[in-house]
Amino acid sequence: MSKSDVEASAKEQDEQKNDSVYDFLYYDKQRVGSFLAQFDASGHLQQITASEHASKGSQRGLKVGLGGSYLGTGANVSIDRSPGVQGSEGIERVYDPLWVNALALLDYLESADLICRDVTKGRLGQFVLASGSLSVLNPATLTKLWESKDIKRQLIDSAIEGQKSLLRQSPQFQALSKKDKANAEKLVVKPVESATEGAFAVFPTFPHSAQCTIRGNDFSLWSTLAEPGMVGTTADLTLKHGTEIPGNWNLLGILDAMPSAIPAQIPIPPSSVPTHFENMIKNFANLARTALGRPPRAHGATALLLFREVSAGTTDK
Repeated sequence: MSKSDVEASAKEQDEQKNDSVYDFLYYDKQRVGSFLAQFDASGHLQQITASEHASKGSQRGLKVGLGGSYLGTGANVSIDRSPGVQGSEGIERVYDPLWVNALALLDYLESADLICRDVTKGRLGQFVLASGSLSVLNPATLTKLWESKDIKRQLIDSAIEGQKSLLRQSPQFQALSKKDKANAEKLVVKPVESATEGAFAVFPTFPHSAQCTIRGNDFSLWSTLAEPGMVGTTADLTLKHGTEIPGNWNLLGILDAMPSAIPAQIPIPPSSVPTHFENMIKNFANLARTALGRPPRAHGATALLLFREVSAGTTDK
């Protein structure tokens, strides 16, 4: 890059007096790079180097002396030229285009009209930009709870009481005598306790990925957040805000799931031959989604960028 290019670039940055900037919370640089590599014949830009050089010329020194005598008069003439100075100086600046790449992707998709801003009208595999309130969940905080006997006992008791409450609301239960009601309530304890303990054995094996949801007036868009893409940490967000992050946030992603019910568990008949692993895996996957995954009424997306616009004249409450 020449000196004139550097000066032009610096001038351009000075003239770019925006009223707002983008505050990024998440950036999947690997996926963003994979898209940008398709827009540029040279591939994905990794580094920008700008250099400026100035040099001085040189010349040899010269010293001439003339002397003589004329009519008894002596005279001397001397010419002296010092050597010229030779040298050069240079400045090199190396720029990381990481965040420029994020803005470049937004600009390119916008100019090519590739972004759908209405999630409810988006198609699978389409770029969507959803704006609204943001919640971030960090299920990793649960990993230690599964090991706590006290927490486990509380949740088992809560599950038992919940099942008893449902039982008491049924007309058949209301028609029973007091003694039969007590016996009916005892019958639900063991199955619920066994099922809850089984769930505690399974839950630690489920993915505990950080996740976010953008909610608008008529939609919710759910996505997981890979830890390497976080700007900051999910733990910091949890300590600072809980789950609801103030402000109006934007998520750029690829729409890859429509609202859908979670499939029911598939009955697996007892067998001495293990031939039902496929259905077993499906059941565990659906149970994982039920416990920690995308809600039935939410769209799903692969998040690329999660950001908000910060301006001098705007305050988020």
